[in-house]
Amino acid sequence: MWLRMLFIVGSYAGVCFWDARRRRPGLETRDFLVHFALATIETAVVMPFVATGLAALFLFVASACEFLGMGTDWLNYPIYYGVLYGPWAGVYVQVKRRCVAGESTGESQKTDSLPS
Repeated sequence: MWLRMLFIVGSYAGVCFWDARRRRPGLETRDFLVHFALATIETAVVMPFVATGLAALFLFVASACEFLGMGTDWLNYPIYYGVLYGPWAGVYVQVKRRCVAGESTGESQKTDSLPS
């Protein structure tokens, strides 16, 4: 189980690195790993609150469907895939945004101007 999880996280990080480097060719591996670690930590802190809010939303939608006599089977896939891939999608978006902007590692503060 751990080996599979490491493979999935490694594959995900590899694709994210490839995508970020495609948008910013000079991106170094070290900078990417810093962005990836920070985004993972931020997502881990925020995700319980987001998950609670989404659970309340889906509870409301399911209750409304039952009240209206509609089936709730169609909610299985959004809930399932949202739980599995939602946090990693948040990490992906955060990492790509940080890498393109050059935040958090001091890259955005590097300038090529001459001192005055």
